[in-house]
Amino acid sequence: VETRTSVSVERGIAVVDGSVSPTAFTGAKRDITFTGTALGPDNSPIADTIGVRVPKGTVLARPARRGTTTTARARRHPNDETVVMVVQPPGSVDAEPVHAVLPWMVSVDDESILLRVAVVDALGRAIVKVPVSLSNTVGESEDLPETVTTDGYGMATILLAKPSDTLGVQVEAQGHRASVVWTRSGASVVGGDPTWLALASDWTRAAPTFVINATPSTAPPPATVDAQEQEQEVASASPSLPAQPKQTSSARSSQSPAWLRGGLAVQGAAYSLAITNSDPTAGPLSVTVDDGVNLAGVQGYVLGWLSQGSLGLELDARYLRGELATQQVFSDSALDLSAEDFDPDSDPDAVLETLTGSGDSIEYDVSDIDVRAGLRYRLPSKGPLTAFGLAQGQYQVARLYLWEDAVVEPIEVPLFGLRGGGGLMVEAGPVWADVQVAASFAPYPIRTEVDGRLHIQVRDPFSIHLGGGQAWRNMAYEVDSAAIAYHDELTYFSVGIGTGLR
Repeated sequence: VETRTSVSVERGIAVVDGSVSPTAFTGAKRDITFTGTALGPDNSPIADTIGVRVPKGTVLARPARRGTTTTARARRHPNDETVVMVVQPPGSVDAEPVHAVLPWMVSVDDESILLRVAVVDALGRAIVKVPVSLSNTVGESEDLPETVTTDGYGMATILLAKPSDTLGVQVEAQGHRASVVWTRSGASVVGGDPTWLALASDWTRAAPTFVINATPSTAPPPATVDAQEQEQEVASASPSLPAQPKQTSSARSSQSPAWLRGGLAVQGAAYSLAITNSDPTAGPLSVTVDDGVNLAGVQGYVLGWLSQGSLGLELDARYLRGELATQQVFSDSALDLSAEDFDPDSDPDAVLETLTGSGDSIEYDVSDIDVRAGLRYRLPSKGPLTAFGLAQGQYQVARLYLWEDAVVEPIEVPLFGLRGGGGLMVEAGPVWADVQVAASFAPYPIRTEVDGRLHIQVRDPFSIHLGGGQAWRNMAYEVDSAAIAYHDELTYFSVGIGTGLR
């Protein structure tokens, strides 16, 4: 096991000075509040938001800052006795070379331990979006992933089943390695040269872990020993330990809000249409569609929150196709519009009956694409319910029915415009729900839509996706001398798979 890492740094990282209340559960209490301030190297408060993750428990309120004070709230699950709040100091950097990787472990309860990792640059600052490889060096943990990526605060957190014996884990990032050992006595042991040990001690102090259960507990920094002592500790462990007990589902589940949501689903839709036309030389006097579920297709979407903040990016693409049975009513004079195009041997009375609306339907194969992409902004929230606004660009298609060589053809009219609105999101335990009301402008208001999605997690990070909604369009067109009024409705539903990455 490699335990020594040579690194020269100037330590000056921010330190979180914080606390939780209450420090232990009593009676029916389930809610925990974290309050803290980030302190700079000169011990002065920093006006920056502290990161808070909840690997065990449910987030009630994401970190919010007023002045230099950050607060966050979490709740204990009814069938669990522990809440864990992982605190992360601000000041992370992007795209800097890695100079050290710092792991440590924290005891959570009788079932689980927490592995924390910070990846830092030459100044000791945490680096975001760095892939970190993990492997067992002693013992075995079925819950240990092969790789993780540091988050917006330059850290990673992994909840593991508590081993019955010694467990060693090696972490590696850009060629820099370090190890941490969970001993038989229940202590976290790390080791390295004096500079590395000082840096590791700084980070475990700067980023505390709060474990709240029946007994007040603020997890202490892991013990540090020199490399030779750690090698002796690891060497004394049996290399043929039995597999560790599998972690319970409550320990595996991460209840931190997802920074990325996505889904892929099949769609069904009932499309109805009503068009009226003032000029028979342009097309039918009226066209209607109303025959139930007549379209099917797919939907894919991605919603990501930048650095787990208030601003998000969203892309939603939908494709529907099917066969529309249109009822078309024509003017009596329509027969004279293109007389030379009709078969002279046709029965004029039969042709006239068709043109004046015999009730026979005319069917068309159609396909529609609806793409919307843009921004979301979510408001600060003190609970699982969050309000948001959205501003997007949208592409959609309308379809006019006009004369083309004595035959009525659907003419596609592309519509580009803005889509704006708002809604509510709920993320609690395994459930995520998203409901929005939006209006489309191209350039005047043409469409109103109510849309909803539901994720029910079945196995992290996968969920069942259920969705549905309804949209209405009202438009007016001028084609030569014809005034065309256009109204359609789309009622849709979707079923598929979703994902949420934390």
